[in-house]
Amino acid sequence: TDLHTIRFDIRLERYLPSWFGGYFPMIDVIRQLISLLSYPQKKKFSLLIILSIFSTMADVFGIASVMPFMAMISNPDSLDGNPWVESFKLLFSISEYSQLVLVSSFLLMIILMMSLTIKAFYLRSQIRFALILEQELCDRLVSQYLRKPYEWSLSKNTADIGKTVMSEVNHVVNGLVVPVIIFVTQLIACLAIISFLLILDPFLTLSAGLAIAAIYGALISLVRKYLLKIGKKTFAANRERFKILSEAFGAIREVKLLQLHDPYFNNFSKNAKVYFKNLAISQVISQIPRFAVEALAFCSMLICIQYLVLQTGSIQTAIPIISGFAFAVYRLMPAIQQLYANFAQAQHTIPAVISLVEELSQPQIIKNELVQKEIKFNKKVEIEKVNFKYPNSENDIFQNLDLIINKGEFVGILGPSGEGKSTFLDLLTGLLIPSSGKIKVDGIELCDENVASWQNKIGYVSQNIYLVDGTIETNIALGDIKSTVNREQIEKVAKLSKLDKFIKNYSEKGYQSTVGERGSRLSGGQRQRMGVARALYKFPSLLVLDEATSSLDTNSEKFIMDTIYDLKGTATAIIVSHNAANLARCDKLYLVENGLLKMQR
Repeated sequence: TDLHTIRFDIRLERYLPSWFGGYFPMIDVIRQLISLLSYPQKKKFSLLIILSIFSTMADVFGIASVMPFMAMISNPDSLDGNPWVESFKLLFSISEYSQLVLVSSFLLMIILMMSLTIKAFYLRSQIRFALILEQELCDRLVSQYLRKPYEWSLSKNTADIGKTVMSEVNHVVNGLVVPVIIFVTQLIACLAIISFLLILDPFLTLSAGLAIAAIYGALISLVRKYLLKIGKKTFAANRERFKILSEAFGAIREVKLLQLHDPYFNNFSKNAKVYFKNLAISQVISQIPRFAVEALAFCSMLICIQYLVLQTGSIQTAIPIISGFAFAVYRLMPAIQQLYANFAQAQHTIPAVISLVEELSQPQIIKNELVQKEIKFNKKVEIEKVNFKYPNSENDIFQNLDLIINKGEFVGILGPSGEGKSTFLDLLTGLLIPSSGKIKVDGIELCDENVASWQNKIGYVSQNIYLVDGTIETNIALGDIKSTVNREQIEKVAKLSKLDKFIKNYSEKGYQSTVGERGSRLSGGQRQRMGVARALYKFPSLLVLDEATSSLDTNSEKFIMDTIYDLKGTATAIIVSHNAANLARCDKLYLVENGLLKMQR
């Protein structure tokens, strides 16, 4: 993906210089990520940076306040005649040296406590921002995925979706957003402290600063590309971990029967090793320089002490400046190390950020957010000259499809597997859009503005009924919150689908009995009847059955079909099957063959 193709029209990201992009791809990535944040998120980010400036200023003030205190302790005679000291004594009615030390100590303690309090508040704000941002990005992704067109979901791997939402967002927030915030904060702190040290002694500050800058500059040049390289491997390995796990437990029966435990485990373990090995390498790279720089800082302080004593000629005179340098270095060295560590961490996270940026910057085609118009089904559904082919496909699935479904009719669709029967149902239900032609309900053409209303009138029973790990009631009234469940309607549809006797005998809890993950505690026939009950729960105008009995034994299949045909006269139904016997009682029968619907009766 060309990271330079996205336009930026939000002011905040303009402050990141684009001319860095050639050497530091991270700058381009940060600019793009910021451009995708919502206005409230950008506002919070800006406030956090402002708060970091106050935190830094409090730090510098705390450092500066140490020097006069150390001067007072080490050389009391130097205070005589000082106008600031005299004004301080007058303000607090101080007459003795011991009182001056006591009051000064107390004030210094207050200053340092205030500085730490501001830093603690800033840390709290930073953690809250990161966690709320992670939650909002997850919400945004899930909402975007769920509202995408049906065709989009056909081309996506569910493991990739899960990985992006559950893993990569966390990786991006903690691997780039938080490091960037810390980077900016520590950069401000470093600049402020260095400015203070330059005022104290420009020569010492520049000498030590150039040495430290040379070390970190050389390290950044050496590891920048390597971190990006292993970041790509980490991202790919994480994707494979989620994919393998999803496939293994999605087909657990086959895994056990075919004895595939070891191949799946070995593949998962191999990718997990790559993932964690590269994470470890990136963290080691980000922390190793600390030891060398700490040694350099210690040596620099010794040289600094010798230089200042020689320059001033007295240890007592040098102590205040030495104390200021020592306190500043104590605060500066962790800040410089954090600058480097957060740069390394962010560099390693770039591939995950690029993926997230691509997901969030995709054009939004969200039909459900349109103002929906009501559509009624009182007469008939008309399919007129419909052609359809999937994106990136050259062959039409259907050509000049014509069909009329009258209210109250049972229409059978017959045909072998692979002829497009399910695709026909996806077109009829508005999940897919015809390449050309029209689908009308009572003379009104289906479109983005009324498709949701049409879909609300459809009860759908598929070959593989998806059941959530919840109660029978939850699965029949899928989507309804507990307070809105119509229990009378649940009992009614349970009787219509001949599920009521089973429920009474299944458990003392009745409709509150749990069915297990994907209905693991139920038989195939029971799961299908549960699907029929769910389809009938919301009083559908059209009942659609897509190979609803193909996976059942003969007796269960006959039982389900009898249940469906008992609804004849009170419902309109489209029944798709490759078994002609299941369609014998339909009012109309069509054969799907070579992209055409041929009427059989």
